[in-house]
Amino acid sequence: MGLLVCLADNGGGGLLDDGTIVDLDEGLPLRFFVTYPPYRESPDLALCPSAVRPASAGADVLGGPFSAWVWRGFTASHGQNAAAFGAASGPNVLPGNRGRVKSWSWERWGLKSVSNVPLIGDAMSVLSCVYSYTEPPPYDGYIDQSSNHWCINRHGGGVNVLFATGSVRKVGLKEIWTLKWNDTHETNGPWTRAGGVQPGDWPHWMRRFKEY
Repeated sequence: MGLLVCLADNGGGGLLDDGTIVDLDEGLPLRFFVTYPPYRESPDLALCPSAVRPASAGADVLGGPFSAWVWRGFTASHGQNAAAFGAASGPNVLPGNRGRVKSWSWERWGLKSVSNVPLIGDAMSVLSCVYSYTEPPPYDGYIDQSSNHWCINRHGGGVNVLFATGSVRKVGLKEIWTLKWNDTHETNGPWTRAGGVQPGDWPHWMRRFKEY
């Protein structure tokens, strides 16, 4: 998966940085899984082996810690960082090209290092993003807030994440808040040790996990 994403963005002019067609009717960020040919042709690439079946039948279904999501007939159990792949609404639309994007990807954030920028990983929906102020989910598999869709106990207290460098590693659930999700995200925000979070501040189901 990491190789596919890196190839797509090779040279800064690939899929993640050009005017790729996205949803014309919704004004939502580019859905890399649904638009990039390798995923359409080999959809198993977007499935975590621990979550291959949807939780329920339906055209659009959210996933869970060990279940896949479904969106417009596409089934997967990895999700995308919604802030890293471009937008199809507002000032990010190319003039005269409704539904075409210009990137507000991590490449435009002016970072000295992108080793902490998450792109794709275990998640309960196709697109979501964590924010500094995002409160942790009250239980594992909480779906009511999309910014919690990455915080699932799928791999022994963590999730597997692909970073902008092309590397993949396990990220602890409490470590999620220390990643650079968007250009304004504070990696030392209120849900990090540096930001003053205390062990007792976390929901009961998360208190046993490692602090970051």
